[in-house]
Amino acid sequence: MTVAGFAAVACDEAVWALGVDEVGIAVGTSLDSVWGLVGATGPLVTAIDDEQLRLGIGPVPDALRLGGVHGAPDLHSVRVIDHHAAFLARGATRLGVGAVFAIGLQLPTGTPAALHLVRRTPGAPIDDDAVHVHAKNVGVAIARDIDLRLMHGAAGDHWIDRFVVGRDATSRPHVGDSLTRRLRVVAAVDMVVTAERIDHHDALARLRGYGFRDDRPLSDLAELVLSGDVAVDDLMR
Repeated sequence: MTVAGFAAVACDEAVWALGVDEVGIAVGTSLDSVWGLVGATGPLVTAIDDEQLRLGIGPVPDALRLGGVHGAPDLHSVRVIDHHAAFLARGATRLGVGAVFAIGLQLPTGTPAALHLVRRTPGAPIDDDAVHVHAKNVGVAIARDIDLRLMHGAAGDHWIDRFVVGRDATSRPHVGDSLTRRLRVVAAVDMVVTAERIDHHDALARLRGYGFRDDRPLSDLAELVLSGDVAVDDLMR
C-alpha cells in the first residue's frame, strides 16, 4: 500500500530523519474514530494501526480528533501506564512494537489526517521540532499529490478518489484493498443506525464490542454485517 509520489518520498525521509522504523498516513472518514491508512512504509505500522482501529484507542484517533502530537513512547514496560499503553500494550508486544506516535496533518481538503510513527523499541522520536517539520512536509507533499490527481488524473484507483472526489464507499472492495475495507466499516455502521435508530457513536461501539468479544477484526465484522451473516440484532445483545 503506497501513497502517491511526493508523499511517499516525504514518508521515507521522515523515517530516516526521525529515528523511527516505519511511518504511515492515516486519513479520517465521515465517522469519528474510523480512518483509512492510505500509505505505509512497512507492515509494522499497518499492524499497529489495525489494532488501534479495532480498539478505537491510540495516538492515531486522538491526533485525528484533536490535532497535535500524541504518543505512547514505551509499550514494553509494565511501570509505564497511560491510557494508550494500557490498551495497546498486549497487541504491541505481540506485533513487536515498542512505541507509537501520531501528529495531526493539515490537508487542503480539510479532511482530518495524521502522520503515524512506529518504533520497534521504546523511546521518543529524535527531536520534537523535527517531528513537526516532517509532519508539515508530508502534509505539503499530500497536497501536491492531490493537486496533480485532480488536475491531471492518473491511471488506476487511488485513495484520493474515495476521500476527496467521493467514490461510493459501499461498493465491494477489491481483493486486498484494505482502504476500501475501512470504508465498509462506515457502511456497516450506517446499516446499524438505520436498523436500530441509534446514533453512529453507539452503533460503532456495538460493532467494536462484538468484534472484541469474538476476537474479530472490525473490517471483517463489517463485511459479515453487510452480507447478513451477522444479524444486526446480534450486535445489540
